[in-house]
Amino acid sequence: MAGLGIGGGKVVDQQQAVRAIGNSPFGEGALWLVGGGLAAYALWRFAQVLMLGGSTDERSRKIGKRAIALISGIAYAGLASTALAQAAGRGSGRSGSSGQESGAALLLNQPFGRWLVAAVGLAVIGAALFQFGRAWTASFSKNLRGHELSSDQAIWSRRAGRMGYAARGVAFALMGWFFLQAALQSDASEAGGLAEALRKVASQPHGQVLLAIVGAGLALFGVYSLIEARYRRIS
Repeated sequence: MAGLGIGGGKVVDQQQAVRAIGNSPFGEGALWLVGGGLAAYALWRFAQVLMLGGSTDERSRKIGKRAIALISGIAYAGLASTALAQAAGRGSGRSGSSGQESGAALLLNQPFGRWLVAAVGLAVIGAALFQFGRAWTASFSKNLRGHELSSDQAIWSRRAGRMGYAARGVAFALMGWFFLQAALQSDASEAGGLAEALRKVASQPHGQVLLAIVGAGLALFGVYSLIEARYRRIS
């Protein structure tokens, strides 16, 4: 909506998105459902930290995946608590600095803090390249029980996933760049999350068009995630 300039749409962060859900019709019930879903997703990520199997060599190679799953689980647990607290009437979901800014500030206060923040930035950029790689190869399709999908369903789910992963790649690349800037300038306020990344997109020439494209891609990733929730290969 922000990209298309309709309905007063504006770029918001995840906390503001939670507040928007609460202010919608049936907002309290929606917050309970969303909060419960986010909590379940956080538990899923924590389970991945504990249950990545394989041989000793394979487990050592999965340390990076475990770390990403742990960080993701913590982030979604925090977002779930915000949604559930607002649903219970114990908070408006207001937040001060972003989680990325707070995390960067914590790292900068450690020995070799700038190097740690730079390492995070490079890791996020690496994650962006991984997203682009999945978009290019459609390797995510192997996570689905393809035999349960019709040929048309398989084609459209692959298209949605490709667009979605490409949009995530753009957002991750910008977030990684923000962390590198925070490291170079020793300024945690330079670190930013998804909202800041989308605002950066909007500030470019033809920014509204680019923002609409990225927004559509992220929406398609949501569609693909719903498909994956139904057809994902668990074992």
